[in-house]
Amino acid sequence: MSSFSITWMTRAQLPAFPPQMSFSAANPASTKPDDQARTPVIHWGRSLACVLESRHLHDQAWVVVYGDGKQLTGVHPLHDFRHISRIELAVNSHAVLLTDSAQRQQTVEFTQLKALDGSGGAGDPLNGLPTGIPFMLSNGHDYLMADEEGVCLAVNPDPKAMQWLYKDGQLVNVTTGQTLGLGICGKASAASGDRWRLSSQGELLYGDGTRSLCSAPISGEVWLQRRSEALPSETWRVHLPQRPRRGQVPSMVIDKLSVCLAVSGDYSAGTGDTLSFSINGSEHRQPLAGNFERGAHFQVEVDLSKMFQRSVIYADELHSVEIYQASAGGVRSGLEDAVAGPEGQ
Repeated sequence: MSSFSITWMTRAQLPAFPPQMSFSAANPASTKPDDQARTPVIHWGRSLACVLESRHLHDQAWVVVYGDGKQLTGVHPLHDFRHISRIELAVNSHAVLLTDSAQRQQTVEFTQLKALDGSGGAGDPLNGLPTGIPFMLSNGHDYLMADEEGVCLAVNPDPKAMQWLYKDGQLVNVTTGQTLGLGICGKASAASGDRWRLSSQGELLYGDGTRSLCSAPISGEVWLQRRSEALPSETWRVHLPQRPRRGQVPSMVIDKLSVCLAVSGDYSAGTGDTLSFSINGSEHRQPLAGNFERGAHFQVEVDLSKMFQRSVIYADELHSVEIYQASAGGVRSGLEDAVAGPEGQ
């Protein structure tokens, strides 16, 4: 395990990112262009791993592993984590210590990283099915999908019906929750031999690797066929779901949020407490106001582009605004109403 090391790399030096993830800069407030910003990267053998953050959720990140240094082979979630600041080899432990810009820390074991590099063990060929992230399987024309009626090919199926998750050798359909097994059917629980692997030639191999998945484009049928050593009978490729296209109205980016606060006019109203808020249940809280008297009205404008640097919030992604009240030991309260919305709304 001593082969693990940490270096710093720029965005341009890293492999391609999944569509729902973005570069996590060491210093999000840096004025340097993105191609010069650097991020810490873990290396072992041919593999590398870096922290990427969500384009949609503001306290969600992942350790993303590229087994051969180029191909994504696994993802490990980091909840309540944002803007990677540094990665260190943990003292007296076979692990790495991750620290974000808010000084929150998480530990990832070497064994967890190795389990995501697609090797499966010393000398094993690289497995092309990524762990920990939904993906689609295409034969170049159609997608492998599953629904209540079974497993088949489809050109434009329900986006969820053609998404799969890979864990411990099993292929699980996102929609049905069933495991792909012998007979090319969905099973509530996998049998011992229901294991899959995507070879370097693009063959989707079943069990001991002597059989591969084949399909008929016209009928949409899929079946297992004995593998040909000379020429793959069918090649499959992994595709990661793209970010959904937005209509004109939902695509509006919310740059500023206006929060209006009203305190009751009752004699006992008013408080020495302070208020803060968060977006969509995020752990990231922003101060709003404090020490307000009875009958007071406040309108606070929050610059979300500064609050959530390097990320944006779209109109159709703003689901909730949470208001928090922190006590100052107070004997009074009386927050009567609070309204939040895009500036000017």
